[in-house]
Amino acid sequence: MVRGVLLHEMIHMFDYCRNKLDMKNIDHLACTEIRAANLGHCSFMSSLLQGDSSLINIKATHQNCVKHKAKLSVMAVHKVSDAVANAAIERVFTKCYNDLEPIGRRIRRNSLDMPRAYAEGHLYGYDT
Repeated sequence: MVRGVLLHEMIHMFDYCRNKLDMKNIDHLACTEIRAANLGHCSFMSSLLQGDSSLINIKATHQNCVKHKAKLSVMAVHKVSDAVANAAIERVFTKCYNDLEPIGRRIRRNSLDMPRAYAEGHLYGYDT
């Protein structure tokens, strides 16, 4: 849980520095929430627990989880309706869902993704 929260905050800080994130802009907020959910929060198990899962279409399951978590965050921060939050998410979803920086991959639980992402950092220009 702590690791997910830290990763979530890291994504927001990265977006603030790289993309000049403006939290007052609902599209910016939707994008950073999509990226945070995509890279750190959504897994098949979390999707199953929130009712967004499908054993037939795993990719759609992950995307639905990302959209759901991003929508809840946008609604909480901007105090907007479900429809307004959904519209913002749909406007930016494809671009933001496909943006895997600064990790370069979606982190799966109980996998070697974290050490691999760290080891591949130099490929993305992140020197330690």
